[in-house]
Amino acid sequence: GWVMGGDALKNFAEPHSNVYLVRELLAWGDSIKLRYGETPSDSPYLWTYMKEYTEQMARIFHGFRIDNCHSTPIHVAEYLLDCARLVREDLYVVAELFTNNEETDNVFINRLGLNSLIRESLNAATSHELGRLVYHYGGDPVGSFIHWSSSELHPYRPHALFMDVTHDNPSYLEVRTAQAMIANAAVVLAGSNACGSNRGFDEIVPHNISVVNESRRYCSWSDIKSVDKDYVSFHNGLLKFKEVMNRFHIQLNNDGYNQIFVDQRTPEITVITRHKPENHESYIVIAHSAPNKEYLYHCVRDVTVEVEGMFEDLVLEAYIEKDDEKVYTRDDDFINGAHTYSVVINEHVAVENSLFCSILTHNEKDYVLLRNFPPGSVLVLKYMQKPEAQSSIAYLRSQLEPTNKSLDFLDDLSLSDFNYVLYRCENEEKINGVGGTYDIPGYGKLVYAGLQGIFSLLRKVRLNNDLGHPLCKNLRQGDWLIEYIIRRLNNNEKTKCLGEWFEGLLHCLKCLPRYLVPSYFEAIVSFAYEACLNSIFEKMSVFVRGGSVMVKNLALGSVQMCGIEDQSILPPVPFCDNLKITMAAGLPHFSSGFMRCWGRDTFVSIRGLLLITGRFQLARTLILAFGGALRHGLIPNLLSGGTHARYNARDATWFWLKAVKDYVQMSDESVQFLHAPVQRMYPTDDSEPQCSHMQPLQDVIHEIFQRHFEGVCFTERNAGIELDEHMSDDGFILGIGVDESTGFVYGGSKYNCGTWMDKMGSSKCAGNHGVPATPRDGSAIEIVALSHLALSWLVEMNERSFYDYSVVRKSNPLGETVWSYKEWRDKIQNNFEEKFFIQKDSTESMIHKREIYKDTVFSSLVYTDFQLRPNFPIAICASSSLFKPDHVDVALKKVEQYLLGPLGLATLDPEDWNYNGCYNNDFDNNDYKTAKGFNYHQGPEWVWVLGPFLRAMWIFAKKSMKPIEDVRQRIYEILSNHKRELLHSDWAGLPELTNKNGELCHHSCPTQAWSMASILEVLYDIHQQ
Repeated sequence: GWVMGGDALKNFAEPHSNVYLVRELLAWGDSIKLRYGETPSDSPYLWTYMKEYTEQMARIFHGFRIDNCHSTPIHVAEYLLDCARLVREDLYVVAELFTNNEETDNVFINRLGLNSLIRESLNAATSHELGRLVYHYGGDPVGSFIHWSSSELHPYRPHALFMDVTHDNPSYLEVRTAQAMIANAAVVLAGSNACGSNRGFDEIVPHNISVVNESRRYCSWSDIKSVDKDYVSFHNGLLKFKEVMNRFHIQLNNDGYNQIFVDQRTPEITVITRHKPENHESYIVIAHSAPNKEYLYHCVRDVTVEVEGMFEDLVLEAYIEKDDEKVYTRDDDFINGAHTYSVVINEHVAVENSLFCSILTHNEKDYVLLRNFPPGSVLVLKYMQKPEAQSSIAYLRSQLEPTNKSLDFLDDLSLSDFNYVLYRCENEEKINGVGGTYDIPGYGKLVYAGLQGIFSLLRKVRLNNDLGHPLCKNLRQGDWLIEYIIRRLNNNEKTKCLGEWFEGLLHCLKCLPRYLVPSYFEAIVSFAYEACLNSIFEKMSVFVRGGSVMVKNLALGSVQMCGIEDQSILPPVPFCDNLKITMAAGLPHFSSGFMRCWGRDTFVSIRGLLLITGRFQLARTLILAFGGALRHGLIPNLLSGGTHARYNARDATWFWLKAVKDYVQMSDESVQFLHAPVQRMYPTDDSEPQCSHMQPLQDVIHEIFQRHFEGVCFTERNAGIELDEHMSDDGFILGIGVDESTGFVYGGSKYNCGTWMDKMGSSKCAGNHGVPATPRDGSAIEIVALSHLALSWLVEMNERSFYDYSVVRKSNPLGETVWSYKEWRDKIQNNFEEKFFIQKDSTESMIHKREIYKDTVFSSLVYTDFQLRPNFPIAICASSSLFKPDHVDVALKKVEQYLLGPLGLATLDPEDWNYNGCYNNDFDNNDYKTAKGFNYHQGPEWVWVLGPFLRAMWIFAKKSMKPIEDVRQRIYEILSNHKRELLHSDWAGLPELTNKNGELCHHSCPTQAWSMASILEVLYDIHQQ
């Protein structure tokens, strides 16, 4: 038996079940439920007996039907089918499975390897419901998207074996009519699904044939019409009609008519179109049912069916008629059908001789007119595309062949041109004087104005074959979207050639039936998109060109983030004419105006997005441009063209120095870059912006070390609400210096936040207005390590005579203090582990976790020194020689245990009292910790810091005795989430951050430069090994 509404995955015969006690079981009278237990050892005899029985059946039969599969213990069925397939590996398994949940169906399908699910036409109470089932299981919708790649995986509904009736069903004559039998048989056979029936349906047996109590025999077959009661032939019942329709069903499937459309013209007239996507020919099946005897007197006249294309053939006319003079008599010896019914069939009828229809054209539209179409009638017509549509389709297909070279001109575009072709969010478009991204009625604006915005949505629509999506509706209703693409591309002189290519295909689209426009539009966009990607990758490094799909998707972040935005230009760079290409920190929040160019973000990202991808010229320009804006010994944070720069970041300078080192080591220019000319805007701290002062890059570098060693204290220019409306007056006072006892760079105060954790409180309601959430003043661990990295490299450059400077000096009350770069480096080396690592037996106060590295030392808020944050892996990647391998091993395990999320690392230990993993910048209340997003860096999981964590794992795996392959696989396992994110994100990128446990954060940038860059660095470093 079975349980109405029960959980199909639970075995109701097991001890935990109360089904029998509360009488929920719909019991069968002719069978009992066996209790197998969980394993063969629970009932050895039963499992062995059924195993041998199943194997015997598999030797005899090519297929099994699992009856009542939803009440069969799934582990038992799994075991027995595995045994059967050892006997017959190509066993066909069809199941009667009704769980009322497609996800649960899929569990059975996947675990049992089901080939088909039985579906019953009599389960449809109306013709409309039957048509819905045929549409659901009978093939892809007409106009479905073209799957050009055979390797691309697409979700499919379970394959159906659609039955006229099964042994469980009553006869149609008991519940409906003979006219419903022929109509419904035609509808079932019109789908591309498998079809089946139970003996007796074709012969119109007017009662259910009991599989338990029936003792009579079936009639034998005769090739000729027989009067003997024990024979049947094509002259009986529906047999000839079913034979003709079965041939038709097989022909359509063999010839590739695998798309379907169902139109319910009246409550009982169903129109089914079977469509061949290769040439867009169609067969149309029209069936008129009768739900009851009263309806038989209802004759439909002058019903029109609109069709697309040219009429070619009236393939079939059929109708059922009854001989009222004959009376059905139940035979005592044989199962006999109602011979009172017969079917009249006419094939390939001249349309003027049709009993039922005419072919009409009105206002350039084509129709089938059903003049006199009684219940129990069936029509089959064939249509083909009109000549103009045929030629347009042929031309479009030729243009979209993989071997077609019509887009070779893309090789002449630059990567910044491709930024315009593929990307550009709403803010970027508007600030450049363009209207913005395309707005789809009923859906909303696309995320990009370029092809990526369209492709990202089309990919999802295509994957689900969602022809009802507002995008498809928009495409069927008009050509606005492709005209938007053309107009936008033509507005840019460099991309006009691509606009003209789209324009050349627009005429062909206009010649197609509108239901085909979405599929061909998708094919055109996808073809152009893939051609753009191929051209982009050819302009990138060998690593990217030969890289995995994930490597290439990450490398596209370089094109996504680097483009021309008219209000964001770089300071002057000698011998560089193009200063308009800048790197956005993230989209869309950091895409335009003064919020676009961040020194910190640019130089954290530069190795991943520019150097690894081979974009050395742009990297060089950005390094020299920011270097030219040096002031107070600091690289600016917010650039604003250099004229309105902010110098409120203590770490941007050190990330800039690392970028210089990376450029020298990775580019062909090599050490000569240290002598490249820099055009200084501010030769002194108090200079007005100018463009006449030149000096070599090495002088700029040395000035950084000299100014830090001397110590600097200044108040930001234009301090006040116009510069930062939330900061207190004390927050605008900035200081940097070097601790003489340790060599550690220090700076900041409890009133400002000078590292990447830079959230300034803004809630007056909660009382955090003007309070930095994470000041990280004192010596931040990543800044100390970055300074050590730069010093170590410059010592080497000086020793090899590539760099002229080796000492820094400053005045003091006793005279002058002089340090060599080497001495400074060694001070850091000698003090680092002692000051930063928290030993297992440490007795320092305010310790929260041991065997980790402190986040800062010498902070004014002492407890924050001891917080577990994701910054020390950044320090490891910068200068791994500072760290002891055994300390790193245990500290990284703590990061993985406490901070690792699906996409990023939590910015604070979840066991810290300040932790809150959900960021909402808009919500204001009286909660000091979260109001107005105060917890920006107090728990949410940032993606970019995962990169240094994984690279730190890799660096020390190579240094330790750990199996390096195990570490590699663990890294790839963690990055599998990022691979999925890149494929599924509308923005085609990795987000700035997520909320706790990887939950979506609506206030995060959905794609961020340093997120993409840092993950690409991981893959590059592993590849280099």
